[in-house]
Amino acid sequence: MGQMELGDTPAARRALSAAEADLVSNPALHLFRALLCCDLGEWELARKDWWAARNLSPANQAVPTVQALLYLGEGRLEEALNLLCPEDIGKVFDLTVSPPVLGRLVVALEKRLLPLELPESLETEVSPPEPGPPVGAAWLLMRRGRKRLEAAWALPVEERAPMMRLALAEIRAAHEQDPKAFRASYHLGEALLSVAEYDRDRDQRPGPRTVALVKQAQECFEESRRSDGTNPYVLHYLARCALLLRRFELAQELWREALDGFEKFPEAHYGLGQSLLARGREREGRAFLLSAILSDLHLLRDRIRELARFFRACPELFAEPASFPLWEAPADPLPEAEKTADPSEDPVMPPQSSDRGEDLAAGPRPEKLQSLPESPPDS
Repeated sequence: MGQMELGDTPAARRALSAAEADLVSNPALHLFRALLCCDLGEWELARKDWWAARNLSPANQAVPTVQALLYLGEGRLEEALNLLCPEDIGKVFDLTVSPPVLGRLVVALEKRLLPLELPESLETEVSPPEPGPPVGAAWLLMRRGRKRLEAAWALPVEERAPMMRLALAEIRAAHEQDPKAFRASYHLGEALLSVAEYDRDRDQRPGPRTVALVKQAQECFEESRRSDGTNPYVLHYLARCALLLRRFELAQELWREALDGFEKFPEAHYGLGQSLLARGREREGRAFLLSAILSDLHLLRDRIRELARFFRACPELFAEPASFPLWEAPADPLPEAEKTADPSEDPVMPPQSSDRGEDLAAGPRPEKLQSLPESPPDS
């Protein structure tokens, strides 16, 4: 079904029609036709093929995943999440490893979740007063704050914020004492971005305080880029800030640059997929999202859990699906020297996985801290 993955719907239909005789006994062909119908929004026809596949091979691992995809497409989020992440169990069920199914599932999830993780307005507010700065030498505060931030990421989502706030206070105090220390701005940016994403009411959309923290983090990463040099991790965080500030085109550019330096970077692949999807470039976005989750399936599992948590807390926010492309903040004016530069063409999509129809027949992690050297590189 390579034609389907390449967006050649008529060719995919012809190929399935040519195999009509095999549909009687081949559940994989029914599932492929169900996916094709999902692409076209033909939910009733998709359900018929899904049902036929289920009857032919009830133990096929792809059958429940395609069922969840159907529920998501039809707007039946509660039923989809009860299947994907049962509330009484609290963990994601065993997903199929079929790329055509996983790619469509992750797009369906992001279309529901991503718009609600972005601020409706980019207005900012002054951050509330912080507690007095911790006392100690800069190097000690930095080390303590970084360890505390690492420990916070190992906690359950709902328990991270208090420890992240303490880590931010320590790292900020260290940065104020020695702003030119190696990676000081980078580590402060990590702490600010972590607090921006987790120190808020997790049942609400990001508000002005979140926007203010993300902008502060962005400034820190820009300073790190100037003082300590460019690397894939700082580019990744700059892209994440751009995404959260609804600068989707900028986020794409930064994530592509990060992948130039570190091709196997699952979080960068995932973020690039999100930013492409936000601009309505679904097939391209799906390719990058799929590349990420095939490298690290935890990225998809974490997104499923996040959607389940968000929906069960505030189902009213999901009453109407967002329309794509999403609105984007205007770009900053280009410097005069760059206004006449020729725009470079977008790099091609990641290599497509093989169709792996045998998978049908046989039946993210949130943003992590990225490790960097503790000291400057040797000259």
